[in-house]
Amino acid sequence: MRNNLVSVRKAPVRLAAQKAGFRSGLEARFAALHPGLAYEPKSFEYQVSEVRKYTPDFVSEDGKTWYEIKGMFTSGDRKKMVMLKEQYPDINIIMVFQRPFNRLTKSPKSKTYAQWAEWAGFQWSQFS
Repeated sequence: MRNNLVSVRKAPVRLAAQKAGFRSGLEARFAALHPGLAYEPKSFEYQVSEVRKYTPDFVSEDGKTWYEIKGMFTSGDRKKMVMLKEQYPDINIIMVFQRPFNRLTKSPKSKTYAQWAEWAGFQWSQFS
């Protein structure tokens, strides 16, 4: 009897990025173009019903600007970013989207990632 489970292989770019210490190929490419930024140097606690930790993807040399790199941008990611902004209002977090004009849902009336960032008070940029 044959096993019905399908094996999922990670893309070579993602594997290379993970070997270099990054979580995604997009983060690795961003790091290559921005060598002065520190990758995930510090975590911040934030509270939901329990304490959780957040580690920004990149931090500027002066520590005042944080970059969060996003390919997919889930509802969980959005909730987390709003909570962080409320609990750490002095931190400048810039959302860096691979596809900023993707919609949050399949609805044509849905906000794009970029529109959501502006609505939530975040600066954003595109990187692909």
